[in-house]
Amino acid sequence: RIDSSGQVGIGTSSPSETLHMFKATYPIFKIESTSYNSTLGIDTGNGNLVLNNVSNAGLLFNTNNTERMRIDPAGKVGIGTTTPSYALSVKGLGSSTVPASFESSGSSSWLMLKDSGTTLGNVRVGSSSNALVQYAGGAERMRIDSAGSLLVGKTTSAGNVQGFVAHGSGSLISSVPSGNTYHVKNTNNDVFTFYVGYTGGIYNYQSLNVN
Repeated sequence: RIDSSGQVGIGTSSPSETLHMFKATYPIFKIESTSYNSTLGIDTGNGNLVLNNVSNAGLLFNTNNTERMRIDPAGKVGIGTTTPSYALSVKGLGSSTVPASFESSGSSSWLMLKDSGTTLGNVRVGSSSNALVQYAGGAERMRIDSAGSLLVGKTTSAGNVQGFVAHGSGSLISSVPSGNTYHVKNTNNDVFTFYVGYTGGIYNYQSLNVN
Protein backbone atom coordinates (compact mmCIF):
# COMPACT_ATOMS: atom_id res chain seq x y z
CA ARG A 1 0.00 0.00 0.00
CA ILE A 2 0.89 3.66 -0.33
CA ASP A 3 -0.25 5.64 2.68
CA SER A 4 -1.44 9.25 2.77
CA SER A 5 2.11 10.59 3.21
CA GLY A 6 3.40 8.70 0.16
CA GLN A 7 5.23 5.96 2.09
CA VAL A 8 5.15 2.56 0.39
CA GLY A 9 4.53 -0.63 2.37
CA ILE A 10 5.20 -4.10 0.99
CA GLY A 11 3.99 -6.84 3.33
CA THR A 12 2.89 -4.22 5.86
CA SER A 13 -0.16 -1.97 6.09
CA SER A 14 1.64 0.65 8.18
CA PRO A 15 4.88 1.70 6.44
CA SER A 16 7.19 3.84 8.59
CA GLU A 17 9.72 4.78 5.89
CA THR A 18 9.63 5.86 2.24
CA LEU A 19 9.87 2.16 1.33
CA HIS A 20 9.07 -0.37 4.06
CA MET A 21 9.15 -4.11 3.29
CA PHE A 22 8.15 -6.82 5.76
CA LYS A 23 8.35 -10.61 5.66
CA ALA A 24 8.36 -12.80 8.75
CA THR A 25 11.25 -15.03 7.63
CA TYR A 26 14.25 -14.22 5.42
CA PRO A 27 13.05 -11.02 3.74
CA ILE A 28 15.13 -10.44 0.60
CA PHE A 29 15.26 -7.52 -1.83
CA LYS A 30 16.48 -8.66 -5.26
CA ILE A 31 17.93 -6.64 -8.16
CA GLU A 32 18.33 -8.49 -11.45
CA SER A 33 19.44 -7.77 -15.00
CA THR A 34 19.58 -10.09 -17.99
CA SER A 35 22.91 -11.62 -16.89
CA TYR A 36 23.44 -10.68 -13.23
CA ASN A 37 21.57 -10.43 -9.96
CA SER A 38 22.21 -9.29 -6.40
CA THR A 39 20.21 -9.49 -3.18
CA LEU A 40 19.92 -7.58 0.08
CA GLY A 41 18.25 -9.39 2.93
CA ILE A 42 18.06 -10.21 6.62
CA ASP A 43 19.06 -13.61 7.96
CA THR A 44 16.31 -14.03 10.54
CA GLY A 45 18.22 -16.92 12.08
CA ASN A 46 20.82 -14.53 13.55
CA GLY A 47 19.77 -11.03 12.53
CA ASN A 48 22.69 -10.46 10.12
CA LEU A 49 22.22 -8.12 7.18
CA VAL A 50 23.33 -9.97 4.04
CA LEU A 51 24.46 -8.10 0.91
CA ASN A 52 25.01 -10.75 -1.73
CA ASN A 53 26.27 -10.44 -5.29
CA VAL A 54 24.88 -13.73 -6.51
CA SER A 55 26.75 -13.40 -9.81
CA ASN A 56 30.46 -14.11 -10.30
CA ALA A 57 31.37 -10.42 -10.09
CA GLY A 58 32.71 -7.89 -7.61
CA LEU A 59 31.03 -5.82 -4.91
CA LEU A 60 31.94 -2.14 -5.31
CA PHE A 61 31.67 0.81 -2.89
CA ASN A 62 31.65 4.32 -4.35
CA THR A 63 31.67 7.87 -2.99
CA ASN A 64 31.55 11.10 -5.03
CA ASN A 65 30.84 8.91 -8.06
CA THR A 66 34.27 7.25 -7.70
CA GLU A 67 35.10 3.71 -6.65
CA ARG A 68 36.85 3.60 -3.23
CA MET A 69 36.73 -0.07 -2.27
CA ARG A 70 35.81 -3.42 -3.77
CA ILE A 71 35.55 -7.10 -2.91
CA ASP A 72 36.40 -9.12 -6.01
CA PRO A 73 34.79 -12.48 -6.89
CA ALA A 74 37.63 -14.36 -5.13
CA GLY A 75 37.00 -12.48 -1.86
CA LYS A 76 40.06 -10.21 -2.13
CA VAL A 77 39.50 -6.71 -0.73
CA GLY A 78 40.96 -3.72 -2.51
CA ILE A 79 41.01 -0.21 -1.02
CA GLY A 80 42.20 2.43 -3.48
CA THR A 81 42.85 -0.27 -6.09
CA THR A 82 40.57 -2.10 -8.53
CA THR A 83 42.90 -5.10 -8.81
CA PRO A 84 43.64 -6.46 -5.32
CA SER A 85 46.36 -9.12 -5.34
CA TYR A 86 46.01 -10.31 -1.75
CA ALA A 87 43.31 -10.83 0.88
CA LEU A 88 43.74 -7.10 1.60
CA SER A 89 45.42 -4.67 -0.82
CA VAL A 90 45.61 -0.98 0.06
CA LYS A 91 46.81 1.80 -2.24
CA GLY A 92 47.28 5.40 -1.11
CA LEU A 93 45.26 8.25 -2.56
CA GLY A 94 46.97 10.34 -5.22
CA SER A 95 50.64 10.97 -4.44
CA SER A 96 50.30 10.05 -0.75
CA THR A 97 53.21 7.96 0.56
CA VAL A 98 51.14 6.73 3.53
CA PRO A 99 48.49 4.31 2.22
CA ALA A 100 47.15 3.38 5.65
CA SER A 101 47.49 4.16 9.34
CA PHE A 102 46.69 2.00 12.36
CA GLU A 103 46.00 3.54 15.75
CA SER A 104 44.96 2.24 19.15
CA SER A 105 43.69 4.15 22.16
CA GLY A 106 46.24 2.49 24.47
CA SER A 107 49.95 3.07 25.09
CA SER A 108 50.96 0.68 22.28
CA SER A 109 49.64 -0.48 18.92
CA TRP A 110 50.38 -3.84 17.25
CA LEU A 111 50.15 -5.74 13.99
CA MET A 112 50.06 -9.47 14.70
CA LEU A 113 51.35 -12.13 12.29
CA LYS A 114 50.40 -15.81 12.36
CA ASP A 115 51.07 -18.90 10.30
CA SER A 116 50.19 -22.55 10.93
CA GLY A 117 53.08 -22.94 13.36
CA THR A 118 52.73 -19.67 15.27
CA THR A 119 50.45 -18.84 18.19
CA LEU A 120 48.45 -15.69 17.55
CA GLY A 121 50.00 -12.77 19.42
CA ASN A 122 53.46 -14.33 19.78
CA VAL A 123 54.84 -12.55 16.71
CA ARG A 124 53.99 -8.87 16.39
CA VAL A 125 55.42 -5.54 15.34
CA GLY A 126 54.19 -2.19 16.55
CA SER A 127 54.74 1.06 18.34
CA SER A 128 55.20 1.77 22.03
CA SER A 129 56.15 5.19 23.46
CA ASN A 130 57.57 6.38 20.10
CA ALA A 131 59.62 3.18 19.70
CA LEU A 132 59.36 0.53 16.96
CA VAL A 133 59.07 -2.82 18.76
CA GLN A 134 59.22 -6.43 17.55
CA TYR A 135 58.01 -9.51 19.42
CA ALA A 136 58.97 -13.14 18.72
CA GLY A 137 58.01 -16.19 20.76
CA GLY A 138 55.62 -14.11 22.84
CA ALA A 139 58.23 -11.69 24.21
CA GLU A 140 59.91 -8.50 23.08
CA ARG A 141 63.17 -9.27 21.28
CA MET A 142 64.14 -6.04 19.55
CA ARG A 143 63.28 -2.34 19.39
CA ILE A 144 64.42 0.91 17.83
CA ASP A 145 63.89 3.55 20.49
CA SER A 146 62.88 7.17 19.95
CA ALA A 147 66.56 8.21 19.82
CA GLY A 148 67.26 5.81 16.92
CA SER A 149 69.21 3.24 18.95
CA LEU A 150 68.77 -0.47 18.14
CA LEU A 151 68.17 -2.57 21.26
CA VAL A 152 68.30 -6.38 21.17
CA GLY A 153 67.30 -8.43 24.18
CA LYS A 154 66.55 -5.36 26.31
CA THR A 155 64.03 -2.54 26.48
CA THR A 156 66.34 0.21 27.74
CA SER A 157 69.73 1.48 26.58
CA ALA A 158 71.04 1.47 30.16
CA GLY A 159 74.41 -0.29 30.29
CA ASN A 160 73.62 -2.26 33.45
CA VAL A 161 70.80 -4.19 31.71
CA GLN A 162 71.71 -7.38 29.84
CA GLY A 163 71.48 -7.10 26.05
CA PHE A 164 72.94 -5.33 23.02
CA VAL A 165 72.67 -1.69 21.92
CA ALA A 166 73.75 -0.09 18.65
CA HIS A 167 73.57 3.69 18.93
CA GLY A 168 72.96 5.93 15.96
CA SER A 169 76.33 7.54 16.65
CA GLY A 170 78.01 4.23 15.75
CA SER A 171 78.91 3.04 19.26
CA LEU A 172 78.09 -0.54 20.20
CA ILE A 173 77.40 -1.71 23.74
CA SER A 174 77.00 -5.34 24.74
CA SER A 175 76.05 -6.01 28.35
CA VAL A 176 76.35 -9.51 29.82
CA PRO A 177 76.16 -10.80 33.40
CA SER A 178 79.39 -10.74 35.41
CA GLY A 179 81.63 -13.64 34.42
CA ASN A 180 79.85 -14.39 31.14
CA THR A 181 81.85 -14.57 27.94
CA TYR A 182 81.78 -12.92 24.54
CA HIS A 183 82.10 -14.90 21.32
CA VAL A 184 83.27 -13.48 17.99
CA LYS A 185 83.14 -15.66 14.89
CA ASN A 186 84.75 -15.05 11.48
CA THR A 187 83.83 -16.46 8.07
CA ASN A 188 86.29 -19.35 8.56
CA ASN A 189 84.23 -20.58 11.53
CA ASP A 190 86.96 -19.51 13.95
CA VAL A 191 85.37 -18.57 17.28
CA PHE A 192 87.25 -16.24 19.60
CA THR A 193 86.10 -16.39 23.21
CA PHE A 194 86.90 -13.86 25.92
CA TYR A 195 85.36 -11.95 28.79
CA VAL A 196 85.92 -8.50 30.16
CA GLY A 197 86.52 -8.10 33.89
CA TYR A 198 85.01 -5.32 35.98
CA THR A 199 88.32 -3.46 35.84
CA GLY A 200 88.23 -3.46 32.03
CA GLY A 201 90.78 -6.24 31.46
CA ILE A 202 90.24 -8.89 28.77
CA TYR A 203 90.65 -12.49 30.00
CA ASN A 204 90.59 -16.10 28.76
CA TYR A 205 91.27 -15.20 25.14
CA GLN A 206 91.25 -18.30 22.94
CA SER A 207 90.59 -19.37 19.36
CA LEU A 208 88.52 -22.49 18.69
CA ASN A 209 87.59 -24.12 15.37
CA VAL A 210 83.95 -24.99 15.93
CA ASN A 211 80.72 -24.88 13.91
